[in-house]
Amino acid sequence: MTLESPLIHKECCDLQSAAERLPPEVGLALVESIRIALDLTLLPRKRARAARDVGQAVDTEEALRLGCAANEARAWYQLSARLGDVQGCAALASQCLRSRDLRCHRSLSLPLPLLTTKAGGIRRGTTVAADLDTMSAWILGAAAIHKAKPQLFLGWTAREFSVALDLIACWLTLPLSAEAEQSMPHNWRAVEWSRIADCWPLLVAGASQGTQDDELHHQRYAVIQNEIEAHVLRVPQPRRLAISTPAPRCRSQAAHSADGRNHATPILLGEIPKSSDPHEADYLTTYEALKEDTPLVPLPSETKLYATFLALQEEFPWASEVSRFIVDALLARSRWGSTRLGWRPILLVGAPGCGKTRYARRLAELIEVRGLIINMAGMSDAKLLKGQTRGWAGSRASRVVEFMLQHRLANPLVILDELDKAQVAVEAHGGRPHDALLDLLEPLSAARYSDVFLMTECNLSHCLYVGTANSLNALPEPLLSRFELLHFPPPRSQDLDRITDLILRDVEEYWNLPPHTLQLSTTARGHLSQIEGVDMRTIQKIIYKLLLSEAPKGVRH
Repeated sequence: MTLESPLIHKECCDLQSAAERLPPEVGLALVESIRIALDLTLLPRKRARAARDVGQAVDTEEALRLGCAANEARAWYQLSARLGDVQGCAALASQCLRSRDLRCHRSLSLPLPLLTTKAGGIRRGTTVAADLDTMSAWILGAAAIHKAKPQLFLGWTAREFSVALDLIACWLTLPLSAEAEQSMPHNWRAVEWSRIADCWPLLVAGASQGTQDDELHHQRYAVIQNEIEAHVLRVPQPRRLAISTPAPRCRSQAAHSADGRNHATPILLGEIPKSSDPHEADYLTTYEALKEDTPLVPLPSETKLYATFLALQEEFPWASEVSRFIVDALLARSRWGSTRLGWRPILLVGAPGCGKTRYARRLAELIEVRGLIINMAGMSDAKLLKGQTRGWAGSRASRVVEFMLQHRLANPLVILDELDKAQVAVEAHGGRPHDALLDLLEPLSAARYSDVFLMTECNLSHCLYVGTANSLNALPEPLLSRFELLHFPPPRSQDLDRITDLILRDVEEYWNLPPHTLQLSTTARGHLSQIEGVDMRTIQKIIYKLLLSEAPKGVRH
C-alpha cells in the first residue's frame, strides 16, 4: 500500500465522486486512467501520469461542451502535481493562468517566458503577475525535480526534462502578485536558484535526447541559464557561452587544464634494449614513440556523463544499478577536481547471456574511449598480458601496450572477458594469467609494469578495466580484492522488445545494412514473447531463424 497524505486521500475521495458525475461521452473513455489515478496501492508516478491524462482529457472545449465543470481539470492536475509529476505541475500552473485569461508566451527569439493575455498582448512587469495558486504549482514542480535528482531522474522522458526546464524559468523569472511575493522569504529567488542550479545541466542533457542539433540545443539553454542568473542574482551577462564548458571547480583543476600536464603521459619509462634479430629490431623501433607524452582521454563533462547514463538506461534498463554506480563514480571524480578519465577496476558478475560484454563495449563508445577486448576463456599463460620472451616465433609485446601504441592512448578501456574461465594450472609456461592481472590492476604496480618483450618498465596505471564473469568461485581472493564487484542482473520479460531491437541493429551492422532495415512481424515478436526466461544469446539465435524465415522471397541479381 502506497502511503498517502490525508490531503491526497481526501482529494481521491472527492475525485471519485466527481468521476461518477462525468458525462458518459467523456467518462467511458477514461475509465482505466481514472481507476489507476485513484488506486492507492499503485506507485505514485504511475498514478500521477494517469491523473494528468484525465486532466488533459477533460481540459478541452469539447469536454466543457459535453458538460464537464470548468474546474474539473484543475482537480486532476492537482492530484498529479501532489504525486510528484512535473508535467502535472506545469499543466496545473497553465490552468491557473488560463482561469485569469493569461498564458505564458514562449519564443525562440526570447530566452525567457513572458506573461501575455490570451489575445497575445504582452504585459510583462507590474501590470500582470502570477497569483498564489500559480506559484504554488511551480513550487510543487521544483519539489518534484529535487525529489527525482538523487535517482538521476530515472524513467524521465525528454518531454519531462524540457517541461522541468521551462517550469524553472517561469517560476524564477515571471512576476508574482503582491500576495504571492509576501508569502515568500526575502531574496528567495537567489536561494532557490542556488539549490536547483546543479540540476540544470542534467535537465538539459535529458531534454537533448533525440534532438537533431545537440550543440544548438545546449547553446540555447546556456543563454536561458545566463538570463535566469542575470535576473535572479543580478549579475552582468553573458556569463558563459555553453553549459558544456563550465568554469573550473578548483584551482588545481584549472592549473592542470591550462598547461595540459594532466592530459598526456609517457608510457615507456626506460630504454628498450636492442635486439640482434633484424625483424625484432624493426618491431622494437616502433615502440620508441611511447617514450613521448601519450594522450589521456579526459573526464567527460557532467552533462556528457548524464547523457551516458540515459543512453545506458535506455539500452540496458535491467542494469540501471550498474549504470548508476559507474556514472556516480565518475561524477565524484569530476566534483573533486579530477580532469582525466579513470575508475577503480570493475567486475560485472552475472548469468551467461545477460549482456555484460555488450554493456562494457557500449560504455566505451559512450564515454568515447578506445576499448580492447581480451578473451580470458581458456587462457593458460600470461604471454598476452606480459609479452613473450624474445627469440621465439611470434614474440611480441603485451597486448595492452601494443594497443596503446596502435591508438596512441594512455588510458584505454580493457575488457577482460570471461575472467572466471582462465586456466589456473600450477605450472604455467610464461606465468599464470591471474598472477599477471594482480600487477596490472594495482595502480602502484602498474605504474612500473615490466613488459617481457620490450625488457623495460611501462606505465600502465591509467588503464581502465572492466571484467566479466559468470561466477566468483574460480577467482582467487587477491584478484577479487582489486575489483569493485557489481552484480549484472539478467534481463526481465518487459525488456524483451528492447533486446530484440538491439539484436536487430547488431545484425544490420554485421550485414552492412542501413539502420532499421530489418523488422520482425507481429507474429514473430509474439513467438519471442513466449520464451521462458530472457537469455540474449538464445534470443539472438531465434531472431536469426526468424529473419531467415521472413526474408523477402526471390533471388536478387
